[in-house]
Amino acid sequence: MAQEKRRHIRELLEKRIKQLEDQLEEEKRRTQRERMAVTKLQNKLIKNSDPCLDGECERLDSECLEFSMSCHHNMAVR
Repeated sequence: MAQEKRRHIRELLEKRIKQLEDQLEEEKRRTQRERMAVTKLQNKLIKNSDPCLDGECERLDSECLEFSMSCHHNMAVR
């Protein structure tokens, strides 16, 4: 009986470990997507040395704000 209980506990622990590993992998993917988005925005800023000359400034500000809000939302959901 005790051996059966230990086996059951072990199975539960293995299942929990798998869940945590899956969560970690998802978090790594999410972080990578966020880094790529930041890099993309930074490259746009660099490319447009003076983005305000052609109206890009407001659009970039809007994109940065949307990105920031989505990051905060993702953090709150976790």
